Amino acid sequence: MSQTVITLAAESWPFDDEELTLKDAFKIKASSGLSLKGFLTGVQEMDPLALQALIHFLRTKAGESVRLEDIDFRIADLGIEQVNTPADGADVDPLQSPAHTAAG
Repeated sequence: MSQTVITLAAESWPFDDEELTLKDAFKIKASSGLSLKGFLTGVQEMDPLALQALIHFLRTKAGESVRLEDIDFRIADLGIEQVNTPADGADVDPLQSPAHTAAG
């Protein structure tokens, strides 16, 4: 299982597109005009409107009051990182853990 972590300068947010709700999709559409598919594809393709909508969505979801058109940042300050996490309830093989293989 993987989770995406979005960072922008000193800010960071977890983001999981599989956890988006219909209300989230409506908020994204209302603020940016992008459909959910257009938004997700646009983020993958580094489309400027989709990136602006992503940061707007994450900030407003965190409770910040900000307008889409006020979102501006250096593209180099944006990080989109996939972080692998064990699936819930999954057994972790201690023989494959980094501590064991390093000592090994």
